[in-house]
Amino acid sequence: MKVVLTGSTGFIGGEVLNQCIAHPRIASIVVLSRRELSGPAAASTKTKIVILKDFLNYPEEVLSELQDADICIWSLGTYRGKQDVEVGYPIAFCNAISRVQNEASDTPFRFVYLSGMLAITNQDESVHFLSSPRKAKGMAETKILARPEERGGTKRSWETYVVRPGYVLSKERGGMITAIFGNASMLRVDELAAAMIEVALNGHPERRLFHPTLVKEVAEYHRNFMKPRYRRS
Repeated sequence: MKVVLTGSTGFIGGEVLNQCIAHPRIASIVVLSRRELSGPAAASTKTKIVILKDFLNYPEEVLSELQDADICIWSLGTYRGKQDVEVGYPIAFCNAISRVQNEASDTPFRFVYLSGMLAITNQDESVHFLSSPRKAKGMAETKILARPEERGGTKRSWETYVVRPGYVLSKERGGMITAIFGNASMLRVDELAAAMIEVALNGHPERRLFHPTLVKEVAEYHRNFMKPRYRRS
């Protein structure tokens, strides 16, 4: 499979990249980034870094790199709630990738969007804590989840998944913290990455995936590493 990744210089996106490189079902990885990456992940033969200075506009040379992609895991975001980043960027990507999709493919294109536990979809709701970033994430969710109905005559099916994790911990500290406080709303970053990849590769009956479902997907990732489990007609 060919995977497109964003946010690969970040805490969560970097772990997604590392696990995609290690996964035997993933043959090639296109990383959309404003700058070059360094380290072993960037040097992998699976990985191609495509520099994109403006995530609202996709020139032809970038579109050509997106051809035949099967999956996108979108980990790009900001804590400031900027709507151009949280809403405009993923929508622009969806518009761009739909232009170069293989319409003859009998498998769906899957878009996995990393949101957050506290995202708010009701834009009129009164919020006193982190209103802008929470509403921006919620607006992005609403628009992204509506896209399959908006794509009209495109033959290739499209599946969108919104991932809403709780607190995301480092691999080093995660075990100690969850041992003390439990994992009711906590995941290690490697667990979250595994859950996102599992959903991207195999799909899921739910469109929004919250913490309890993500925990189950981590277990499936390790127990059922190669076998597709969910297929949609």
